[in-house]
Amino acid sequence: MSGYTCNPRYNTPSPDVLRKLELSRLEAENVKTREMRCPICGFLLRIIPVTQTDIVFVKCRKCKFDGALSPAYFRRIRNCRVNRMQWEEL
Repeated sequence: MSGYTCNPRYNTPSPDVLRKLELSRLEAENVKTREMRCPICGFLLRIIPVTQTDIVFVKCRKCKFDGALSPAYFRRIRNCRVNRMQWEEL
C-alpha cells in the first residue's frame, strides 16, 4: 500500500484511506475502458468505462468545443476528416 506518493506539504493519508485507494485500484484494473474524443477535432477528451451511458460535460483543450456528450451516441469516431468527406459526398 505504500505505492502511492503524495505531495509532502499534505498530511500522509490515514491507513483507512490507503486501504480504500488500494481497493479502488484493484477494482479499476478489471474495468474495460474506451476513449471519448472531441466530435469536432478528434482530440482525446476522456477515458471512460465501456458501461457508462450518462451524459458527460466536456471542454476540448484543442478546439474549445464546450458541451454535453452522451457516450451512447459517440461510441466510435475514427477520423473526423474522413467522416466529414463522407457526409459531403452524400
